[in-house]
Amino acid sequence: MKIQTRKNLNIQALNRQLRAHFAKIKDPRKVKSLPLVDIIMSGLAVFQLKIPSLLLLDDMRSEPLAHKNLKRLFDIKQVPSDTQLRDVLDRVPTDEFRNSFNLVFHSLQKDKALEQFKFFDGHKDQYLVSCDATGIFGSTNIKCDYCLAKLQKKQDDDGEKLHYHHQLLAASMVHPKQKTVIPLCPEPIIQQDGQAKNDCEINAAKRLYYHLRAAHPKLPMILLQDGLYSTGANVLELKKHNLSFIIVAKQDRCKNLFFGFDKRKEGLKDTVEFTNTSIIGDKTKKTRTRTYSYVNALPMTGKGDVAVNFIKFKEAIEWIIDSGRKKGQIKKEEVEYAWITDIEISKDNIEKIVEAGRSRWKIENEVFNTLKNQGYQLEHNYGHGKKYLANNFAMLTMLAFLVDQVQEAHCDLFKATLERFKKRCSKIWRSFEFLLVSREFESWLELWSYLSQLGRTSNPKSNTS
Repeated sequence: MKIQTRKNLNIQALNRQLRAHFAKIKDPRKVKSLPLVDIIMSGLAVFQLKIPSLLLLDDMRSEPLAHKNLKRLFDIKQVPSDTQLRDVLDRVPTDEFRNSFNLVFHSLQKDKALEQFKFFDGHKDQYLVSCDATGIFGSTNIKCDYCLAKLQKKQDDDGEKLHYHHQLLAASMVHPKQKTVIPLCPEPIIQQDGQAKNDCEINAAKRLYYHLRAAHPKLPMILLQDGLYSTGANVLELKKHNLSFIIVAKQDRCKNLFFGFDKRKEGLKDTVEFTNTSIIGDKTKKTRTRTYSYVNALPMTGKGDVAVNFIKFKEAIEWIIDSGRKKGQIKKEEVEYAWITDIEISKDNIEKIVEAGRSRWKIENEVFNTLKNQGYQLEHNYGHGKKYLANNFAMLTMLAFLVDQVQEAHCDLFKATLERFKKRCSKIWRSFEFLLVSREFESWLELWSYLSQLGRTSNPKSNTS
């Protein structure tokens, strides 16, 4: 079997681009024992190889074969010690890593690999970008200049103690029909220079919108957000940056919207409601009933200064249990959601808008769950530093995840490896440590070829053109 590997969308090509970008970053040191680019690439290696601790990186440094593999796979002249790695990365401003995400994204654009993420909203093709914040560090003892701080009750008495923490506002391109996602450059939620108050998710979102538009000035985007963002101020901020939106609306935060919708519905004014029923399920047949209600141009507040389009959605799934003690009983599951959007709603596109709104959860499952529980160890403290280290490690983690997502979607050698390991990435990550100390590899493509053929008698012919 001949395996095709897209020239610009495999880990070898992407790492080459990233290395060239890292080589342009200004070195903050006066005395330079190792090139800065080698130190940053070594940091990226930790997360691409899913090395669980920097102590293990030190051990690999002392193993001749592993050291040689690290240098070849990441084009490093010399691998730094764990102390060197932490000390130097702590001094590199986190903003220096922004363009590395844009480089990978532009490679996807150039190869027309974003076509599968296009989403037709009933009016035009756009791209869905799901946004949410997550914690990446917390401690009552360890802190840096950019830590957020809040008082927490002590477990053993009635007193309070300062808790230091970091958060990250992530943004990922998603699609209801795609398993992979495309992480965009995240926005750290950190103590801002000259500010006494803590930074917050909403303020970080304002910075995110600015950087999204600066990096992608013409890209048509629909931001998918949770109920925290269902405010008039946020809607105006999104419109300022020409960003469309589908935002979760909850009754306790959007009382005026729900009241206004109910009043219009009572008066049979402008509101539309319809129901679809279908049979789903292979083994057990289930009746699924979906009810859609909407109104356009509904004021968010009593002042009427900000208007949005409003959707209510209800889904009921009902079936008869066909086995076990409850055989013959009817089971029913119901969910209800509401959203606000700037997209004009009609019967023709409301199902698409609801489908898009429901895909917001992908940032929880496909991004945060993967980063925290499947080898990337986003919350692990590799070292906190005094300034930028914690955020830089988070950036490199997200960057490694981006490269892996591109491989999973577009590199046939990586896909073949996934098939060989029964689509369990965690098994692949666990094999790295043993392989790198026991076998020599000239390149990533050779590593993937070897892994994809473990236990088989013949090797595939690799075509990287």
